[in-house]
Amino acid sequence: MVKSSDMSMPAITRVEHRTLASSTARRQGAQLGWSLAGVSTLLLSYLIAVGLHRIGLATHQFAQTVLWCALPYALAAHWLYRGSGLPAAERRSLLVVTTAMPFLLTPLGFALLQQPYSRGAVLLVYLLSTAWFVLGDWLHRRNHTQRLLYMDAGVPERLQRFVGNEILRNQSIRLEAWPGEVSAQGQIPASDGVVLDRHVPPSDGRSQLLSSLKLNHVRLYSVEAVAELLSGRKMLPSGEEDDLWQIDGNPAYDVAKRAIDVALVLLLSPLWVPLTAL
Repeated sequence: MVKSSDMSMPAITRVEHRTLASSTARRQGAQLGWSLAGVSTLLLSYLIAVGLHRIGLATHQFAQTVLWCALPYALAAHWLYRGSGLPAAERRSLLVVTTAMPFLLTPLGFALLQQPYSRGAVLLVYLLSTAWFVLGDWLHRRNHTQRLLYMDAGVPERLQRFVGNEILRNQSIRLEAWPGEVSAQGQIPASDGVVLDRHVPPSDGRSQLLSSLKLNHVRLYSVEAVAELLSGRKMLPSGEEDDLWQIDGNPAYDVAKRAIDVALVLLLSPLWVPLTAL
C-alpha cells in the first residue's frame, strides 16, 4: 500500500547491499531463488511416485514421467523470471498461464517422441509446482514493501496524476519525504531508492546530493519510471529516455557465474590442494 507522509528523523544506516539493485532485479533474484528451492517439489513428486509404485498403485512410468517433468518446470520458472518486471496485477495472471502452458504441452512432447508417459504424474507435478509458485508470490507481496523517498514536493501529486488513487492504494510501495535535516548532516537514510522529478531545474546543492547518492549506490527513479512500474503503461514520450537510467545487474548471471566458479575450484582441487601443502 502506498503512503505519502513526512518523516521526522528516519533511522540512519549504511546503504544495504540489496539497494544496489533495482526493484525489478530484486524481484528477479527472489524469483530465481524460489524457483531453485522449488526443485524440492520435484523431489517430493518423485518420492510420492516411488511410494505409489511400491504399493502397486502406479507403474514405473509414473516415476519416469516425474523426472521428465523437470523440463516443463524449468520452462515455467524461466518465464516467471522473465516476467518479474511486470506490474503486480499482470504478474499474478502471468503466473497462472506460465505454469499451466508448459505442462499442457508436455503430453504433446511425449506424443511426438512416441514415448509412454503417465498423465497422473504430469498432473501431480503441475499441481505441486503451481502451489509452490503461488505461495512464493503471496509471500513476496506480503513481506516486501518498497520504501521510496522523494526530494521534490510535487512527486506525490505527479505520481497520483499518472496512475490514479486506486492503483496507488493497491501497491506495496511506501512513498515518504526526504528528511532535510539528514542531508544537512551528510548522512543517507535507509531506503530502497529515491524518486525525483525530472522537470525540476538543477542546482549546485541538488547536483551535489545526487552525486553523493550515486556514489553510495542509492537507486534513483524518475516519477515516470515509478508510474510505469505501478501501471505497466509507458509514461515517457516516444524517443525520450530516462536520464536517471542506471545499469542493472542480472541475478541469473550472478548465480551462474558463482556456480561455474565453484565447479572450477572443485575440478582443479587435485592440482591446487597439493600445492598448498608445499
